[in-house]
Parts: sequence; C-alpha cells; structure tokens
Amino acid sequence: MPNVDELGRLDLNMLAMYCLRFAESPDADAWQAEQARRLKAQWVLFIGHTKPPIPGLDTPEAIAMYGQELKQRMVSFLAGCPLSLTLAGDGASGPDTRAKHATVGSRK
Repeated sequence: MPNVDELGRLDLNMLAMYCLRFAESPDADAWQAEQARRLKAQWVLFIGHTKPPIPGLDTPEAIAMYGQELKQRMVSFLAGCPLSLTLAGDGASGPDTRAKHATVGSRK
C-alpha cells in the first residue's frame, strides 16, 4: 500500500483517478466516497478549459499554488483511506507500477 511519500510523487491525474476508484468502490463508506467525489470534482474544475478555470486563478502562480493545495488535499485524503479499495484491480499496488507512476508524476 503506498504511503504519503509515494502518493506525493504521483501527479494530479493519477491522484484523481484513485479518488474516482475509491468513490466508485462498493466497499467505501458513504462519507469517504463523497469526499473522494468532491476531490475528483475539484480536479475536473482545475483542469477545465476555460480561462481561468476557477475564479481567482488568473496567474501562473495562483494556478500552481492551487494545484499544489489540491494535490495535498488528495494525498492527505487517500493516505487516510484503505487504499486497497482504491488500488484494487489496477495493478498499481505492485512496486513496478508505483515506480512508473511516480516517475510520470514527477515530470512537470
């Protein structure tokens, strides 16, 4: 199971995918599933194609800061959840896949 450091190396897209998987897991409790859906929805707004996608994000610095804050919220949430639900069936729990995702997530 990935720890906070491993989750922190993932990019926002991968973290959003894990939030979506968790939200859709029949084994997740209702509160956690709702939190996962909200984080994923915030990600959708963040990557939106409107300029700015979220009011107030009109400078590169503001966008970068919001992205980091969103990433931290996702990492904190996922680190506190049973990630076996999130990772089930995608093979991401193996060391090779985690290393690949960490490498992809580190490119910005």
